[in-house]
Amino acid sequence: MTAETDEGVVGHSRRRVKLYTLNEERVWEDHGTGHVAHSYADESKLTSLIVRSEIDGTNHLLLSSISDMTVQ
Repeated sequence: MTAETDEGVVGHSRRRVKLYTLNEERVWEDHGTGHVAHSYADESKLTSLIVRSEIDGTNHLLLSSISDMTVQ
């Protein structure tokens, strides 16, 4: 089961973000503004960070998996 939420640490407010990437010429490129959410898949234990465009709410500006980097 995969659960997705846009809940913040405090309450259930949506978090608005501005997304930039650093290109090969080391210049910041603006990819737009959206709302950030995260999802977690029980089967794979994988967490993802998602930014959806604030213009249409469905276009993903970012979909990035977060791996567990626990040191043992």
